Amino acid sequence: MDGALSRRLMPFEKLSRTVLDHWLPWQCTDGYLLFDHDNWPYNDSELDFFSGKVKIAEPGSKTFHSYEMKVEEGVKVNFLEGICI
Repeated sequence: MDGALSRRLMPFEKLSRTVLDHWLPWQCTDGYLLFDHDNWPYNDSELDFFSGKVKIAEPGSKTFHSYEMKVEEGVKVNFLEGICI
C-alpha cells in the first residue's frame, strides 16, 4: 500500500492509543491530532465508500485547516489533494 497505514481496530481499542502508540512517533511539538466521536461504529458488512473532513495543523501551529479524506473498501485511506475546505 505504498507505506499507507492499514489496520482494523477491535471494539475495545481506542483510535488515539493505536495511532499514537503504534503508528506515529508523536511528540507534542509536532502539532495536534483531533479525534472525534464516531456516531457510526465500524460494521464489517458495510465496506462502502466513505468520505469526510479531518482537521490538520502544521507543526508548531495552532491553526487548523479542514481537508477531505476518503476511505475505500474499509482499508484504503486517501487524502484528496487540492481540496481544502
